[in-house]
Amino acid sequence: MRFSPRLIILARIESGDDYYDLIELPNGKHIPVPIAVKLVGKSKVAKIPLAKRRRDNMFFYCPECGKTSFYKCWEHNSLDERVNEEKERYFLNLIKAGKYSKLRYIVAELEEETEVVIE
Repeated sequence: MRFSPRLIILARIESGDDYYDLIELPNGKHIPVPIAVKLVGKSKVAKIPLAKRRRDNMFFYCPECGKTSFYKCWEHNSLDERVNEEKERYFLNLIKAGKYSKLRYIVAELEEETEVVIE
């Protein structure tokens, strides 16, 4: 049996499996799905097409140090709140305009060796 992408996304959100999933913006930046759900709700997030690629231990690449990781390189990326606000505004404008097809829902595939650190 094959499930629709919308049902897959809703099931991930309802079960909490979406915690590390991302929404990819057309400019290549990402918004965590839990934040996207808070901004626009589950039903709108579920309209976003599923990406073919998955978030894994090789997802992010840092051009400064050459490392690949499940997380972006914190050593070479600053936590700038303005950047987050810009991404959120861009995301909201796309949703408001109904341009779901410009976004991609990226499913995270946690592997056993992925270390989750909560600070």
